[in-house]
Amino acid sequence: MPTEAEARSALPPRGFIRQYVEEATRITTSPTIFQLGAALGTLSVTCPLDYGMLYAGSYLRANLYVLTVGPSGDGQKSTAVKLAQGLLDRAAPGLKGDEPATREGLVDSLRHQPVQAIFYEELGTLIAQTKQ
Repeated sequence: MPTEAEARSALPPRGFIRQYVEEATRITTSPTIFQLGAALGTLSVTCPLDYGMLYAGSYLRANLYVLTVGPSGDGQKSTAVKLAQGLLDRAAPGLKGDEPATREGLVDSLRHQPVQAIFYEELGTLIAQTKQ
């Protein structure tokens, strides 16, 4: 895992990402790297589907999948995720998706709502529920 100094050096000099991470690390004990992932994920889901840029001959979209990995219990992963969920609930409530319990449910959820944030407390839950 990156050190706090390494994570802070990855922050842009200004803007939403920096402000979010600075405020989140001020009000929680969750590591900067977890808050950075939460900020990037939150910003990504709010981008329109047609937002993107040309990169290496194709169109690069703002899709982002964030997996926060750390020690169980005291790692403060859930703290970072819940803070991002709360912000998304207030800023763009229609973008928070359900937690589908099956592979088919996940595909169906994405078919009906292509832009959404799906939060799982544990990756193992998603894998167990969608494995066949």
